[in-house]
Amino acid sequence: MKDSVKHIAICSDEQYMPYCSVLIKSICENNTDDNLEFHVVTGGVSSEAHERIQTVVSYYGKKLSLYTVNLSDFKDCPVRRAEHITVASYFRLQLPEILPADVKKVLYLDCDIVVDGSISPLFDFDLTGKAVGAVYNQTGGDIRHYNRLNLDFRSGYFNSGVLMISLDYWRKNNVSKRVIDFISENPDICKYHDQDGLNYVLRNEKVLLPLKYNVQALFYLDVPIIPKVFFDELEEAKKSPVIIHYTGSDKPWQKWSNQPNKERYMFYAMLNPLVAEAVIRPSLLQYAKHHIKKIAKGIINRHVPVLW
Repeated sequence: MKDSVKHIAICSDEQYMPYCSVLIKSICENNTDDNLEFHVVTGGVSSEAHERIQTVVSYYGKKLSLYTVNLSDFKDCPVRRAEHITVASYFRLQLPEILPADVKKVLYLDCDIVVDGSISPLFDFDLTGKAVGAVYNQTGGDIRHYNRLNLDFRSGYFNSGVLMISLDYWRKNNVSKRVIDFISENPDICKYHDQDGLNYVLRNEKVLLPLKYNVQALFYLDVPIIPKVFFDELEEAKKSPVIIHYTGSDKPWQKWSNQPNKERYMFYAMLNPLVAEAVIRPSLLQYAKHHIKKIAKGIINRHVPVLW
């Protein structure tokens, strides 16, 4: 086993803990020889959820640390009830304060992800003088991101679901407070929550990583919404993704999901029967809500003219 510890942070709530388990299992399956320590940050979860995560991590001989944040710290952060994003999305902003001071660098991953290859090269990227390494967003070619946030198009708009974070830089440069202040002061323009805040505050403090380390759902559009300069790299990333990110409200664990690479998600979910049961069996209520939304959207689209 390699000596250097690779720190991985995941933020979750009770509902997403089964998917957190799938993510951890996929990482361990593809990085068996690495010395991994998982830092799972929650707003408070059941002992059963904690035990299940611990079982997965222990099976592979890796280390787990569980942290509970104070939800009141995020009371001013906007969350739209109708969206799939919860307050847990903001927990990553406190990682420099939550994680031990001797942890200098951490790979942050959203829960709607599986890792299908080695993450070791990510820890070798030089972040000197930068806050994060991140991958171009699946709609990074959409000029509306830049207009909304008053960003230079050439700076690029990244996806915040995979972040190689220099914790030392964040601590020394007060990044967490700067991002939270921006979000709190500009809720009307932060359409994509902390992702918008991170993109604005770190517009000159980031390194763009290869696309294969965050292959997002809309990368598979016939005409991708990213600059043409990325197209050749994009084709290679789609053929051999290292990190698959199931972006959007349609998730691979939903029975009705049409996500690209859904079969890879099911592969890792099925490796753990307890996790698989929680992941691939949506409740009747969830199924009903999905179809009600589809029906309502269809009615609106038929009877309401598009005015913008």
